[in-house]
Amino acid sequence: MNNLLKILWTVWFAFGVSQGRMVTVPAGPLIRVEGQSVAIPCSVTDYEGPNEQDFDWLIVRDPDPVQIISTFDTSFTDVSLKERVANEDIRIQRLADSKVELRIKEVKVTDSATYRCKTPSTDTQVVGNYEADVEVRVIPNSLVVEPRTPAAVIPEGGSVGLFCNASWDHTLGTQLSVTWSARKGVATLEDLLTFGPDGAVVVTDIAAQRYASGGLRLDLHRKGTYGLALTGAMPADQGVYVCTVREWTKEAGGAWYKLQQKRTDIGHVSVTSTAQSLNVSAQGSTTLNTGDTLTLSCTVGADDYSLLGLEVAWLTDGSRVLARLDRNGVVSNGSGMETAAAAGLRRVGDGEFRLVVPAVETSDAGQYFCRVRAWARLSGGGWYQAAEKTSNQVQVLVTHLETDFSVLFSALITPRLPGDPTELECRVTNVTHLRDARFGVSWHHTPVPTHPATTAPRSIMIGSLDVNGALTPGPRHRRRLDAGLVAMTREEPLTFKLRLLHTGESDMGEYTCSVSTWSPARSGGWEAGVDYQTPIFKLAFATKSPTLSVVARRVREATTGGGHVRDELPGDGREPAQPSLLGSDPHPGPSGRPAPPHRFPEPGIRGAAGGLERAGPAGLRGVAPDRSQRVQLPAAGGPGVGPGLLLVRGERLDQAAGRDGLD
Repeated sequence: MNNLLKILWTVWFAFGVSQGRMVTVPAGPLIRVEGQSVAIPCSVTDYEGPNEQDFDWLIVRDPDPVQIISTFDTSFTDVSLKERVANEDIRIQRLADSKVELRIKEVKVTDSATYRCKTPSTDTQVVGNYEADVEVRVIPNSLVVEPRTPAAVIPEGGSVGLFCNASWDHTLGTQLSVTWSARKGVATLEDLLTFGPDGAVVVTDIAAQRYASGGLRLDLHRKGTYGLALTGAMPADQGVYVCTVREWTKEAGGAWYKLQQKRTDIGHVSVTSTAQSLNVSAQGSTTLNTGDTLTLSCTVGADDYSLLGLEVAWLTDGSRVLARLDRNGVVSNGSGMETAAAAGLRRVGDGEFRLVVPAVETSDAGQYFCRVRAWARLSGGGWYQAAEKTSNQVQVLVTHLETDFSVLFSALITPRLPGDPTELECRVTNVTHLRDARFGVSWHHTPVPTHPATTAPRSIMIGSLDVNGALTPGPRHRRRLDAGLVAMTREEPLTFKLRLLHTGESDMGEYTCSVSTWSPARSGGWEAGVDYQTPIFKLAFATKSPTLSVVARRVREATTGGGHVRDELPGDGREPAQPSLLGSDPHPGPSGRPAPPHRFPEPGIRGAAGGLERAGPAGLRGVAPDRSQRVQLPAAGGPGVGPGLLLVRGERLDQAAGRDGLD
């Protein structure tokens, strides 16, 4: 029993602890591409004897293996392979004492076979394995890589597609990977990103930011075409782009083995910077009169307007911004000054921006220019300023033209007595250079001095009408204007009137009207311009009631047709006086009795001094020929005229007599 245990222990130790010589080659099959170089390693371990071991390579074929090459025997090679060995197309390379490689410089499809690595024994006992086999499959070189030439020049912010066409016999079980690289300037080729062979995308550090923002992306829109899309191009993207296609196979253990690679230059991509392509110029009217409209155009030239956000500003006086239009089309005034408030800026074409300043003034003269800032869109959606340029300067001259006009003053109605109406008119004529201006008027009155020794009264404003027809009364005339006793009107755009309903003695004096021009102000409202004051008009009229002195004397006794003489006077208890002129002569007649009364014709007696007519059942009314005379009737029984009433006919004395109680 003990002897049996000793035998088992010896066998276990011999085969379990030390298995003897071990020859190792890669696990197959090894897939290689025709025309590529092949290296098959072979190593030996757990051997006895010298450190440096010899190796023999053979091709396993029926009925007998074909000897390829040996590290020990130079005559080992089969005659069918002698030429290839002699040309070193097939050779053995020692890597270490216990490791070599069989190398085939340009493998052929006919080289597909099972290759055997064998080591001669140097051991005291033949234990382990002395040879190992590996299958090699050589596939045709079917990979074809072709470039598609991109656009030679693109503008900054533009896009370009780089395409690499790759085809191969995918039925052989191999996979492809595509690497995009760029050579910028004199720098070495730098990888940007790689797609495959397992479908993953690997991005290098130098391209990570652009890839994350969408500036670089793969375009795999159809099988066999591998594209690189470059968007939001920048000047730094300029260079030569290269496509590298690699063919891979997955070996035992899951590791990828690169069979071959093919590289091609896709082409040189030139990026024209916006600063290089952008040009700006200014044009427009340069000699204007005040009130004209200033129009200036800013013309912007660029490769592709759709790629840029243009911000345009018009400036004057070196740095003062009149108006600014941002890349979103929003207009703002830059300086807050009056000119900026009135300026308008709009885009009238792809590259034309127009500045309009209405109703220019002399202060608007100067140097004008436009400033353009071009913004390019980032691939991630943001913007960056790609360029800024200013135009040539345009000299604007503004000549001032004052509004010219005349004013005609007329007294349409003047009073003759207190209480009569007065109407004055100011008419604007011979107007030139009015444009958008309007007229306003103010009326002024200088009263007559109450005493010659007093200081001359100052002019008083009756009131004024502004450009909109709004009345501003003067303090001395406010009540009369409010009550409608004084009226100020604009009959026509150029005609103004002042009316006094009842003219009083205090209204006498000097009158003037002042006409002024008003122009629209840029900040709103109106600005005063030219002011014209008319010559003085003096208003005067009679201030006393009219009087008439009448003296009656007897010329002769007579009887007129239709009249008769009475001895009685009215009021003596006898027949009242009839419609006639009754008077008595105080001087006695020949008989010593008063002269008989005279009867005059019924319309009365008219002469240069006036006339008489009936004033009632027992009276006469005197009418003066003009208002400067006053009728004075002597009392009844007074000298010259007996009791009775007189009427002296004049122009308007009946009105005055009725007001003053004259009968």
